[in-house]
Amino acid sequence: MEAHMRELLLDYIRSGPDADDRPTDERRKPLAREIGVRNMFIRHRLFAATRALEEAGASPVVLKGAHLIHAVYPFGIRPIEDIDLFLDKADYERVDRTLRALGYEARIEGMDLWTHLTFSNKITYMNRTEQPLIPIDIHFSLGPYPYLGKMNPALLAGRTETIATEEGTLRVLAPEALLLHLCLHLFQHHFDDWQVSCCDIVAVVRHAGNRLDWDEFAGLVRANRLSLPVSYSLRKARELSPGLELPPLWLHSDGMPATARERWVFARSLAQRTAFDRHVLQFLTTPGVGNKLRGALKIVVPSKTQLRLHHRGSYWRYLRDIVKTAVKS
Repeated sequence: MEAHMRELLLDYIRSGPDADDRPTDERRKPLAREIGVRNMFIRHRLFAATRALEEAGASPVVLKGAHLIHAVYPFGIRPIEDIDLFLDKADYERVDRTLRALGYEARIEGMDLWTHLTFSNKITYMNRTEQPLIPIDIHFSLGPYPYLGKMNPALLAGRTETIATEEGTLRVLAPEALLLHLCLHLFQHHFDDWQVSCCDIVAVVRHAGNRLDWDEFAGLVRANRLSLPVSYSLRKARELSPGLELPPLWLHSDGMPATARERWVFARSLAQRTAFDRHVLQFLTTPGVGNKLRGALKIVVPSKTQLRLHHRGSYWRYLRDIVKTAVKS
């Protein structure tokens, strides 16, 4: 996301809980209109997609910005680049059929479908016949790397809710699960585009108020063994908004319970800075020995399609590109 698109959002968060919903600076009103108009397109595409998926028998849960522009932020404050939906991986085929019927195509570039579903737990869909271009990211895990599979879907039972909007209803995460997901998303992007997620955390804590059950939140975090990244993200939110009211428990990482492996994953993730770092960490933290072995085999023996599309059909070019990426990192 371009830096200037974050300006209104950062000002809104830094102004405190009583911030004016509308920008008063004349120079920034065009930016608010630009953000607001794009979000109107997003709302239209979102409801078209969720209605179609529900009619197909799937149960989409709206995530991140596409949820927050309906329930938390005023018009023209929160810029959004795409639509994020969480769905059961068992529904992948019906989800794929439904979105393709709406004119979307899956962007499976550089990796085959199995790799996307296993190592990314996400597939991006694009409809290039409609403007503006608004991708739809279908997530099959609420724990982005390096915590894929850490959030047990069964623990989300009873932690979603329905919100009413002008266009209809949306199924979204309840405050405790929403805050946990936002914390993991911030930690995933801690070395680059973390500010928007940080703003979202502050906005959700303020908006939820007494609805946010901190004891239930703490239980959810501990049950998924995610204390370290959550504490990190909440402390970042407090840095952005020093007046944010948070339980003291989350403001000190030293006392957070964690196994040696959890501390290793946390430290390794904090140290990552490049795409190569990310790919290595993604591989090492993907659940299942069988998945790792199959993934390693795909690295050693890439498909002919991958070689043709990205390396001119040459295995040696493929090896050279891997080495160049590792050296540059």
